[in-house]
Amino acid sequence: MQPQATAKPTAQTAGASPLPVIWESPIFDYTGYATACRTAVLGLARSATPIRLLPSDLHSDECEGLKPADKQLLQSLTHADYTNGIGVCYEQPIRPGTTFDVFRAFRERHPNLHAYVGATKFETNNLPPAWVHACNAMDEVWVPSRFAQETFTRVGVAPEKLHIVPEAIDLSVFQPGTTRPLPIPNRRTFNFLSVFQWSVRKGMDVLLKGYRRAFQAQDDVSLTLRVYSGDGQSARAPLMQLLRELNWKEGRDPTIILLDSYLHADQMPALFAAADAFVLPTRGEGWGLPYMEAMAMGVPCIATRWGGSTEFMTDANSLLLDIDGLVEMDDPEFLHHNPHFRGHRWANPSAEHLAHLMQGLAANPQRAREIGARGRADLLQHWGPPRVAAAIAARLQALGAQPARRAHSSAATTTLLKDLPVTFQSAIFHFGGYAWRGRSDITSLHNAGVPVRAVDLTANTFYINQLSASELNAWRTLERRPVRKGVFVVHNVPVSNRGEAVFPKLRQRNPGYNAYVGFVATEVDGAPADWVAACGAMDETWTVSTFVRDALVRSGHDPQRVFAMRPGIDASLYNRALLEPLPIAGKRGFTFLSVFEWAHRKGWDVLLRAFFSAFSAADDVCLVLRAYDSHSGAALHARIQEFARTHGFDTGRLPQCIVLNEDLPTKDLPRLYAAADAFVLPSRGEGWAIPCMEAMAAGLPTIATNFGGQLDFMNADVSYLLDYKLTPVSTAGWNENENTVQYKGFNWAEPSVEHLTHILRNVFENRAAAASRGQAARAWIAREFTPETGANCMLPRLRALSAAAGGGRELAALRTALAAQNWPAAAELAVAARAAQPFSGDAYILAADCEVHAGHTAQALELYRAAALRGNGLAALRRVEALQESAGEVTASQAMQGSH
Repeated sequence: MQPQATAKPTAQTAGASPLPVIWESPIFDYTGYATACRTAVLGLARSATPIRLLPSDLHSDECEGLKPADKQLLQSLTHADYTNGIGVCYEQPIRPGTTFDVFRAFRERHPNLHAYVGATKFETNNLPPAWVHACNAMDEVWVPSRFAQETFTRVGVAPEKLHIVPEAIDLSVFQPGTTRPLPIPNRRTFNFLSVFQWSVRKGMDVLLKGYRRAFQAQDDVSLTLRVYSGDGQSARAPLMQLLRELNWKEGRDPTIILLDSYLHADQMPALFAAADAFVLPTRGEGWGLPYMEAMAMGVPCIATRWGGSTEFMTDANSLLLDIDGLVEMDDPEFLHHNPHFRGHRWANPSAEHLAHLMQGLAANPQRAREIGARGRADLLQHWGPPRVAAAIAARLQALGAQPARRAHSSAATTTLLKDLPVTFQSAIFHFGGYAWRGRSDITSLHNAGVPVRAVDLTANTFYINQLSASELNAWRTLERRPVRKGVFVVHNVPVSNRGEAVFPKLRQRNPGYNAYVGFVATEVDGAPADWVAACGAMDETWTVSTFVRDALVRSGHDPQRVFAMRPGIDASLYNRALLEPLPIAGKRGFTFLSVFEWAHRKGWDVLLRAFFSAFSAADDVCLVLRAYDSHSGAALHARIQEFARTHGFDTGRLPQCIVLNEDLPTKDLPRLYAAADAFVLPSRGEGWAIPCMEAMAAGLPTIATNFGGQLDFMNADVSYLLDYKLTPVSTAGWNENENTVQYKGFNWAEPSVEHLTHILRNVFENRAAAASRGQAARAWIAREFTPETGANCMLPRLRALSAAAGGGRELAALRTALAAQNWPAAAELAVAARAAQPFSGDAYILAADCEVHAGHTAQALELYRAAALRGNGLAALRRVEALQESAGEVTASQAMQGSH
């Protein structure tokens, strides 16, 4: 991930004098919060920011380990006497195990400050409801990563309050070239290190299972554990208990070294210097400072591919550990001490993949050193204290330039996940794109904590029979959920192939919901007029991709009521290193794979012509077609032979082509991708192209047409894009069956056979470069299209629809007051309307109008930006244009960008 550039001050903030900062947080203890805060506070103080430091904890041992200059400066800041300025409370909003609101108490102790900032983080896919309320009562909330920003937004923290302020460490103390390694008795030649506080969240059980799977006692490796207990006690007793539970045997299992004596902060570089690799298969991290410390010492890191640490850890600078999905927390002891985690989900790190990664490092120390060097270089360039200081300075400057805020005077009402019931009607128990997408979206919403009820539109017996009992039971549970009339979503064609308007009919059959959404896909550059009309019967339309959204708008759909929703995928299921390839009779050499329904749209003719042109029987290559069709495999093979003869190919010299069209259980699809070396799909049009996404998740170099919904996740850096000409859909395309008539009169791609021939040869001949692009694709998909992606896209719209359905009286009263130019009443009603409908863009637009009349330009701009975040971008932009035109200031687009 490339770090985002720090925003430059706008015309309104440039030159603003810095207000003092009242900073309350842990400072002198050994927690991650304290380490991050020390770095931030020292950076502020050394940049001449006036700051008053209020340490919330003190640990004398940790204090003694600080550099004398740092310790002296921090202690001097505690004697500052500023009483006004910007308050920053860097803590957990609710004290663990209690209902005590830390943020509220901070505001009460320091009344009448210019603005109040809460800074925090979390480690799961959810937040406790009390955290949401506490965060929304602050003027701003700083979180360290996009992972946190997405999670906080998804569960109800107002998105305009959230700003990313990363964490950092003092890199000057981590000098790998001059630091003498800490002596570790019994250390073996290759030493793995793990540093953590004892907790099930840190994945100690996964670490031991992976380590034992990778090595035995005779292997010249060791695992050093620097483990401490939260109560200051030794972690030896719980470690011994865990080893007994795992039946760990000395003389059979590999070496473990426990360091349970306290180490000062200034001893940590020496500890990392004694390691050849750092490993921490955590189930969830808010940030992950030990990873940063290891990287700063040039030590290669193995880290879980989930959580806040993925903000600065990538496949380029670390080894990222795949997860076997997300799992609900079920550890009784952990939940007893952390009841606010109940019902949340976190990562399930793969012990098998961990063993694979650990073996790879131990077997190739030179590669380990190269990864460590890349990690250190990236950290020094992008993730040092200057980045944190710049991010904080930008926010302090923006807050200081604005009028004093009072959002904390009455906490905003939030729409929590439990208050967003959804009925989702879709093909579920079936094969094909609609069913895949329906299952994906329903699962994503359910895992996010949304009370979603599933309604299946069709059922395929074979699909149902290949589900395990637990999988089928999970779906039946979602089907049996009681009806709650929230938002009704139907994932289907808007008009049936018999001409019946499906969306209006389903709305009539399911009365009483707050809002109705039609979820649509198409594969050409437009949609029939009756489709657009049927979509108009719903409150809004969701599409499977930007391509489909643009097609609907191009055909007359209201652009303000159609939204693209991208899905995610569990990339850990497609890790070829851990999969046994599916046996394929007759497969030889370099294997190209294509997965599709045998239809003209899929471009099978383009694929065959290019493959037969690129290769011959003399080449050690084959093409595997996973093609589903009503014909048998033998019939399809005969059809391919006839196609080759018709197009002038010598059937005696054709390269190997294998057809698989027997039923394949869904669980075996990853093994099919594992049997291939590259994937190709020269389709004429796709709404999303799920097989391309699966292939990229598997790390295959993937070839697809440069047209269609797949461009939401495919680009030239991570895939091979095929040239095409935009052409009218031919009769063979729209008249193929009853489901393709909708294509008539529109355009799609005609992929270039010549270009595909060239790409096939290029991938075949330059396998290392192709494999590298495939790995880049896997990293891209794993990072940007996670299982949470679907919920992250849908939740803002679900909240907006819920807000539009509720609180209508306040909004109506506000419109009446504005129409009568009753400005005092309008100002009061604007506050009430935003409280009643915190996710309504209209409420923020009208509140901004009130601020404009009052002459509060800066506050009006903030409200217009908030409206844009809630889906009212066009209306907000027009008002900003008028405002800036009258003021003769910066352009509207600059004003809308503001601090974002």
